[in-house]
Amino acid sequence: MRALLGRLKESFPGRLGKAYGEAKAGNYAAALAFQGFMSMFPLLLGILAIVGLVIRDPRRQAQVRNLIVNAFPGDSPPSVAP
Repeated sequence: MRALLGRLKESFPGRLGKAYGEAKAGNYAAALAFQGFMSMFPLLLGILAIVGLVIRDPRRQAQVRNLIVNAFPGDSPPSVAP
């Protein structure tokens, strides 16, 4: 049993898992995902502001707004929907 465990630790997946754990890459991945999520609202707000300044056709503005709102999941809060 010890020989099998030793072989597993020395295999490529074993070394990869050990390096992943020692580097705390999971923490960095979670932080990156959180920051990406938190930056989405200002980014979309800026896009809508630019679209409002550039496009003067109300029908085209509604199309762009609906395109952005539909990028969110269907169960998102009603404050996202128009």
